[in-house]
Amino acid sequence: MSSAVARRYAQALVDLCDERGDHVAVRDAFDRLAAVLAEVPEAREFIANPVIKEGDRAKVLDDLLAKTKAGDTVGRFAKLLLQKGRFDAIAAIHQTFSTELDSRTGRLSAHVTSAIALDKVTLGRIEKALAGARGRDVQLESNVDEALIGGLIIRVGNTVYDGSVRNHLDRLRDKMLAGTGA
Repeated sequence: MSSAVARRYAQALVDLCDERGDHVAVRDAFDRLAAVLAEVPEAREFIANPVIKEGDRAKVLDDLLAKTKAGDTVGRFAKLLLQKGRFDAIAAIHQTFSTELDSRTGRLSAHVTSAIALDKVTLGRIEKALAGARGRDVQLESNVDEALIGGLIIRVGNTVYDGSVRNHLDRLRDKMLAGTGA
């Protein structure tokens, strides 16, 4: 599926959110639906499969929408994707939608990776520092990668701040190898 298709559908949904002023509700509902589809790719594949009768696929989609409490806007949008044969692009549409909505609402997504789980206070401090530095609201996600040994990696858009111990050791090794001519 082309990125142009994902962009076109995502743009239409963002425009609808602008008209209705329900950015937060639609984002939350679409995030829930996308998360379930990512966790259970068989469901997305079943719904997107044009060989299976559309009625059977629509029933599975309806059940999924009800379980995720996707709401009216996201529900109708997902059904439109099914009818137009574009449900296979829902992950790309969701990503494009999130990026475009962030851009329009001034929200910035950031991701922090640490060697150990960070408490809410620490995450709040990082979020506040990023918001101050960027002058925008920041939505921070986090995960743990023990291979970092210590420190943090913070990704904001296309910018990566790598303050991990692993990165420092790698750089030190590279300098040592460069100095020995090896």
